[in-house]
Amino acid sequence: MAEQQINLVDTSAWIEAFRPGARGPWVEELRRMVTDRQAGIQPIIRVGLLAGAWSDAEYEKLSTVLDALPHLDMTADVWRAAESLGFKLRRHGVNVPVTDILIAASAMVRKCALIHRDHHFPLIARHAPLNAREITGSAGRKA
Repeated sequence: MAEQQINLVDTSAWIEAFRPGARGPWVEELRRMVTDRQAGIQPIIRVGLLAGAWSDAEYEKLSTVLDALPHLDMTADVWRAAESLGFKLRRHGVNVPVTDILIAASAMVRKCALIHRDHHFPLIARHAPLNAREITGSAGRKA
């Protein structure tokens, strides 16, 4: 049986989805991905989301939701890919946060789409084989 395709969902997309009144085709797509266990998470994204919780109750609820998602571990291959990617980007004059380099490397090593709403990932994708899918905001605006 073939392994089910996982989409790595970046912090920026989760935050947009959690906004009150979030709606639109991409919100429904994200819900479907969660239901079908196709929305993955990795440690850096998890830390970013949980650090933004407003209360103990919200932290616990969010932690439980995130526990149910497929996790993409930060393997040695991901760290090596991030090192190489960071070097390559700097050589091309592209300066992005290390966290975004690690997230992009994780998606690239796993060969999965990166669902995001962050202007750094299209910059990375210009110089690396990153399958970055940018979502639009609930009001139809792009990040």
